[in-house]
Amino acid sequence: MAYCFIPFRHTETLLDSLKKEESENIKKVLKYRILTATTPLNKVGLNALHILASNQVNSANQNKVEMHQNCLASLQDYGLDINSMDYFGRNALHFAASAGNLVCLSALLNTDGCQVNAQSIGGETALMKAIQHGNVPVVQLLLQHGASANPNYVTSTGLNTLHFATQSNNYDIQSFIAQVLEYEQASQQLEGMEKPMSQ
Repeated sequence: MAYCFIPFRHTETLLDSLKKEESENIKKVLKYRILTATTPLNKVGLNALHILASNQVNSANQNKVEMHQNCLASLQDYGLDINSMDYFGRNALHFAASAGNLVCLSALLNTDGCQVNAQSIGGETALMKAIQHGNVPVVQLLLQHGASANPNYVTSTGLNTLHFATQSNNYDIQSFIAQVLEYEQASQQLEGMEKPMSQ
């Protein structure tokens, strides 16, 4: 892996601006092209989008929502890759799902090419992270955008979405996952029935 020298002050300024959601400062740092929206900013490879997705945004606070959307727009001007991963294979969906960041999650899911079922190195999907954190609205949003509860998505420890749902002790999440699994299984059975028999 090739390393290049990035002045510490640029990295620190960008990290601080991302946490405070100061879109103008983000633009100032990125305009010099020393850093991009996908440049790793720490030792685990988090980039600007990952950090922004990790912010908790209260959807009821319109001012905070607008600040967050402005920051996302700023990143789009400077090499944003919505599927970029950290060194553990996690993308922005993983971070937004963990933080319950519906604003960022919605923006990502409505972007062409978003890999909603991407798995980290450990096998976790964004849906698994949302279930793990017990966030019902995030689970619903991910499922509405095609996240799969398929039990074949398994973590390195052998857990799937059903295991996470059971461990969550959240009846709403358990119910959603059970319904989605029933629907996915019924759909697979129908597909099998619709295939013509070969002669």
